[in-house]
Amino acid sequence: MKSETSEIGLAAVGDIPAVTGKVSELYALKYVDTLIGTGELAQPHKWYTVNYTGWTLDGKKFDSSLNPGREPFVFPYGAHRVITGWDTGFEGMRVGGKRRLIVPYQLAYGVFGHPPDIPERATLIFDVEFLGQSDTPPHPPAPSQTKPEPAPQSESTQKPEASKPATDSSQK
Repeated sequence: MKSETSEIGLAAVGDIPAVTGKVSELYALKYVDTLIGTGELAQPHKWYTVNYTGWTLDGKKFDSSLNPGREPFVFPYGAHRVITGWDTGFEGMRVGGKRRLIVPYQLAYGVFGHPPDIPERATLIFDVEFLGQSDTPPHPPAPSQTKPEPAPQSESTQKPEASKPATDSSQK
């Protein structure tokens, strides 16, 4: 149920950068493709790897995988483990693509929001970058192949050395 509208561009608001392009509608979700990817077309029921930044409509950033110390977000597309706007918002994208999602509250966190950062009935803005997809979830990092060094023992935790029998030559 995809329809196109003739609106062009979205102005900057708060920390949200401006984008230009054709605003499209997918169900109740609106989006602007800011970069058309050249990779594989998004497939349902795959594990997606994405970078994202999310803002409330007033321009307040509430989350980003691009923050220092963060990594791209991985989720099973269409498995209802993310907001509905995300479970539909990647439809038609290609790997390498970037998109601005305008997610109405009904497809986000609903009437109650997600306090303290997302107020009730909040329309959310996401800039997403589709980095890849796979059939299986990512594997946790393999344990190190090197054997860990034993921890140094303090004097109080060291085992006492076994005493040797006396070697007194007079006891023969």
